[in-house]
Amino acid sequence: MLTPREYYRNQGVLEKMLQYCGGSNDFHLDRSLQNLSEIPSLKNAAATMTCEYLVGWGKRNWEEHGREYEAVRNTSLGWLLDNGFDVFRSVWDKKSMLFVIDIEYYSRKYPQLPYIDQEYTFNHLEFYYHLIKETLQEFGINPFILTTGQGYHYVFRIESGSLAFQELMKIGHLEDTLAGKYRYLGSDTKRERIVSDEEGRAYDGVGKLLEFLYHHLIREMKKSKPALPLMVGDIAVGNPNLEAVSFDLSGYANPIFMRDIRLAFSTHQKHKLQSHKLGEEVSRTVPVQISIPRHIPGQRELELEELFRCRRHYENAALLASSLSCVIPEAGFGVQNLLKAYHRSELYHFHQDFDRTAQDPPNRWFETYDRFELTSLPPCVAHALAHPNPLLLQPTQLQTLVRTMCGKKWWHPKHVAGLIRSKYERNYGWEVDFHKYDANAWSLVWTRIYAGLLADGTDELVDFNCISHQEKGISWGNLNFCVQHCCGNSLQNYR
Repeated sequence: MLTPREYYRNQGVLEKMLQYCGGSNDFHLDRSLQNLSEIPSLKNAAATMTCEYLVGWGKRNWEEHGREYEAVRNTSLGWLLDNGFDVFRSVWDKKSMLFVIDIEYYSRKYPQLPYIDQEYTFNHLEFYYHLIKETLQEFGINPFILTTGQGYHYVFRIESGSLAFQELMKIGHLEDTLAGKYRYLGSDTKRERIVSDEEGRAYDGVGKLLEFLYHHLIREMKKSKPALPLMVGDIAVGNPNLEAVSFDLSGYANPIFMRDIRLAFSTHQKHKLQSHKLGEEVSRTVPVQISIPRHIPGQRELELEELFRCRRHYENAALLASSLSCVIPEAGFGVQNLLKAYHRSELYHFHQDFDRTAQDPPNRWFETYDRFELTSLPPCVAHALAHPNPLLLQPTQLQTLVRTMCGKKWWHPKHVAGLIRSKYERNYGWEVDFHKYDANAWSLVWTRIYAGLLADGTDELVDFNCISHQEKGISWGNLNFCVQHCCGNSLQNYR
């Protein structure tokens, strides 16, 4: 059995990693040298990569630095591989704007299931695997689909400065707080340049376009009634659904320079370091996994059986790598088609109004958001505002707050985001570094996502009632969603 370090010393694997990062694979693998970091031609090839930086994730980092990750310059690719790290590339790119659709199976009750029964997990994802791929193809987008630990990344790109990029800029919006972070380098060791306003707006435009795609998928999903629901974020689901599929848009609530994605053919060792979440047996017995491409435009698509033969077997993965290309596909034409459909939607008009509306500035919070009477809300919603950490970080709590405030409370969603931001920017002992991630962007995007689902009727509020809210907490390990039984309120009354 190979080690990750030995697996990485394969010409095909190295070539595909470089391709996935937008780089040249013109290098000579000199096997007389002990370390990949000692090979000049590999370092030169890594220098051509268009991603802004790389991230390594693994046990050695935890043991030596007390953190699981290390961000490095592209030329340090060999060093990451010599240390056997899982390797990630930045979403931020020198020449392109990347689109990343991240779906994964999740279950709070059985978080270890994707590792102990991969057949069960991926068979339950199969409906969405094909639905998302075929929907994108209908718009003219043929994505690169990479297998992750418990789901898939659908990845494609458009050229910076292209017509599609210009259209993304037009629908994008950049708040002052995030613009300030983009223009200031400070001590950030990952960044060699600022994020331009154009890139910032285009990245926000990507998030909006993927929100629109999610709405489209929900409408298509309802025609087929799949076994598992598709949720934005890890929303708690009640009986009988203890499990669901997450359409993860969290990346677009963060600055572009904070997001990265796993490389094609990188190892996947998360379960080895997270025994506290998944159990010692999973950590000890489940092999290191590999991020295998399942669908590559113009090449081939793996059936699940072949995928399973490769994703936990170094030799099979390396053999597969030798027969593929891992260049992220350009999809400008398809993105323009998606933009045209978006412009015709109710969601587009909602987003325009959302961006035009101004929040109350921080110097007025003491007389606006801080004076909001929590007693006017149901106790379960008021509790999240009174105890924001960690409740206002939980998608279920955020969705319930947005549903309530935008319903009978008649708050504009931009001010709901302002209310949430006013909590994020106070010292409640947050584990999230909101100075680094931007509290304003975080509150705005999550509010926009859940309010947008209400605005065009995609969220039919089927589970917006007290019984469902109680069931969610019970089925997800007695989470305290309902804090006062028989409180005299009914969530249905706030629709």
